[in-house]
Amino acid sequence: MKSSLKSAWPSQPRDFQDSPNTDSAEWTTAVWLFIITCLEILLGVSALLFSFLRETHEFWLNSGGYPVFLRDLVLITYFPLMIFNFFVLFTLTGIRCAKIAVHPRLITLEISLILIGWVLFVGSIGVSVKNNIENYLEDRPIHAKPAAFFKSRNLTLRSSPEALPKTASG
Repeated sequence: MKSSLKSAWPSQPRDFQDSPNTDSAEWTTAVWLFIITCLEILLGVSALLFSFLRETHEFWLNSGGYPVFLRDLVLITYFPLMIFNFFVLFTLTGIRCAKIAVHPRLITLEISLILIGWVLFVGSIGVSVKNNIENYLEDRPIHAKPAAFFKSRNLTLRSSPEALPKTASG
């Protein structure tokens, strides 16, 4: 009777931390989720950088030494980047919540990275919202730059008539 009980119960429990080769598919999934989460952090940092650039006055005036291609990149990719960033974070959070008890390795680090990703995402939105609230409270259009800012620095908008090159005919 004792020998049959011994064969029914393993001598050591199958713990994922003790033997990483027990289920290589689960381990591979955990590593891929970790790598994707790290890439999400890079995506969040770039979104935060784009938010700061987008709300910087000199960035749009070619007066801060920023390359023109960077201005075009921010102009074209800001909203798609933010939407993609949100869906990746939402998906990673859902996957991590669904698999919370399956992968004890890397779980603390991965959850921390997901939280950092959400903080970066909320910070990116916060930069734009802060600027819009300031503009609203000062009765300026949303995303407008104050005229006093341009006059005090002797700057002109690129699309204003003063910024256009003078031609020989007029």
